[in-house]
Amino acid sequence: MQLIRIILLLALFAEPVVAVERSARFSIANMTCVLCPITVKSAISPVPGVIAVEVDADLRQATVRYDDAQATAADIAAASTNAGYPATEIQSP
Repeated sequence: MQLIRIILLLALFAEPVVAVERSARFSIANMTCVLCPITVKSAISPVPGVIAVEVDADLRQATVRYDDAQATAADIAAASTNAGYPATEIQSP
């Protein structure tokens, strides 16, 4: 019974994790044809926390909106890289 009270007290005072929607741009290597952006988008989209992916073949870039409580820019870059399209986050000035 005492254990249940302790757990309930901890639950009451625990701070909730607040997710923040973030956006990141990535430079994507190896995109050489019209199907490449589809492959990149298909690789990034299933990453847990990814909300939206836009890939620009002309600029060889991807813009990704994601929930930072579930995903990181490194997770997203790794998904693209693992599909054969090395990704590097573009830092905003």
